[in-house]
Amino acid sequence: MKKDIIDRVYKEYYRDVYLYIYSLCKNHHETEILVSDTFFKAILSLDGSEVHLKYWLLRVGKNLWLDSLKKKPQSSIEDDYIDQGKGPLEQLILNETQRTVYESIVRLSNSYKEILVYYYFNGFSLKEIAEMKKISPGAARTLLYRARINLKAKLKEEGIDEF
Repeated sequence: MKKDIIDRVYKEYYRDVYLYIYSLCKNHHETEILVSDTFFKAILSLDGSEVHLKYWLLRVGKNLWLDSLKKKPQSSIEDDYIDQGKGPLEQLILNETQRTVYESIVRLSNSYKEILVYYYFNGFSLKEIAEMKKISPGAARTLLYRARINLKAKLKEEGIDEF
């Protein structure tokens, strides 16, 4: 029974977890390890009654990434945000405009990056995001608005006026 739950969860959420963790660490190999660890933790603790399973998986992945940062030798923060390899995610980003938008999102502050990824890439509603982050729906809406404004400014710096 538990194997069926894990198979369903893996098939349903692997892509979302992979994309989210990759957006944090920008390294295909490290992403694979973190995704594997995330689903390993799911195997150990899932019983099928989780309410916000997708959010839980993303949160576990983020916490594992934060833990891995603590274990790394200190490097400049900018080094963590430069794409070092060509992996499957790069195939998903088809043209230069999309790549620039993605890179601009990655360079935003963590709270702005997180809400944009949750809202646009993972399909969470503002109400769901507010519940998960334990903030009011109005605060979530404001955070998303500010994230969009910052993203738009970064894109303007890159020479992209519309997308």
